Amino acid sequence: MAQFKIAERKRRSRVAACAQTLPTPPPFPTFPSGSLLAMTIPEFARLHGMSVAMFFKMQSQGEGPEMMAIGRRRMVSMESAARWRAAREKAATEAAE
Repeated sequence: MAQFKIAERKRRSRVAACAQTLPTPPPFPTFPSGSLLAMTIPEFARLHGMSVAMFFKMQSQGEGPEMMAIGRRRMVSMESAARWRAAREKAATEAAE
C-alpha cells in the first residue's frame, strides 16, 4: 500500500510539472497577416464573433458568405469573408437611414 502512495505522488508531481511548462493556447486563432487564405466554418464563426448555428442560419437565409468545397470540406476564402463583411456593413447603414 505504501508503495502505491509513493508511486502516485511521483506521478502527480510529474503531471503538475508538465502542466506548468505547457503554454495555454489563445482563445482565438492568431494568424500573421496574409498567411491564411481560407478558413473552416468554425474558424470563420469564431473570428467573426458568432456561433456556428448562427452561421448556418444566415446561410439558409441567403446572408452568409460564399463558400468553396475543398474535397469534403467547406471553406470560406478571405476574399469572400471581406465581401461578406462589406455587404453586412452596407446593409446595416441602409437600415439605419
